[in-house]
Amino acid sequence: MGGHDPEHPNQLPGTVTEVHAGEARATVAVRLDGGPRLLAVITPEAAEQLRLGPRQPRARPGEGHGGVPRHP
Repeated sequence: MGGHDPEHPNQLPGTVTEVHAGEARATVAVRLDGGPRLLAVITPEAAEQLRLGPRQPRARPGEGHGGVPRHP
């Protein structure tokens, strides 16, 4: 997988494909640029702060994404 940015070593290039936010956790699916799929569980607050939304290309540091759908 190319595109490694040494200034931001904890980032994986990919596209958010799904976000499901509940009261206690948010599940985020990402299609990595090399093809594999990654699932992450984060807090709903983090998903909202990052403004994650489906089908949003990766952002550069300091940029956000679309809204987070809430699911009970």
